Amino acid sequence: MTLRDERVRQPSLVRTYLAPSARRGESQHVSALEVLADIASGQAGRFHRALVLERKLATSVSVSYNPDAFDLSTFSFSVAARPGVAIEDVERALDEEIAAMLREGVAEEEVERTKARVRDSTVLSRDSLGTAPRAIGADLMTGATIEEIESWPQRIGAVTAAQVAAAARAVLQEERGVTGFLLPRPRT
Repeated sequence: MTLRDERVRQPSLVRTYLAPSARRGESQHVSALEVLADIASGQAGRFHRALVLERKLATSVSVSYNPDAFDLSTFSFSVAARPGVAIEDVERALDEEIAAMLREGVAEEEVERTKARVRDSTVLSRDSLGTAPRAIGADLMTGATIEEIESWPQRIGAVTAAQVAAAARAVLQEERGVTGFLLPRPRT
């Protein structure tokens, strides 16, 4: 899908894959997909490092996954092209990085770092009078039980690199994804 508009200054793409949620689909992959999204996203993430810092094709990369959807969920990559870089080159590089991850998997060290971040953020969120109730309320609204909410850190803590690789192979399949482009329209 391609959308063009003269207000667009920076071409970008979004690649979205249909993914399971905690309520629907292959839910055995949910915790591993949460770990994968953390490994892949952020400025310290694998895709930012590859596309922004090393290959210098993009100005930003974000990865998102929502396990709490009522129905099936999505696992998405969003990439903004660096000025002067063709969006086709960005898409090709994204495809190459996804293929490399599927081929090589993720390192146990990456998984352990993510699990440590999750533990830290869980402890910090419980210190806030607003954050914990909001998170619990949102989870309850999507059908989670208190037991599921409370056991989330343990489920994330049990994830292995092999499970992350299996979840990536199950979800990041070409036939399960769609790519959208937001491009500038030349002014006439």
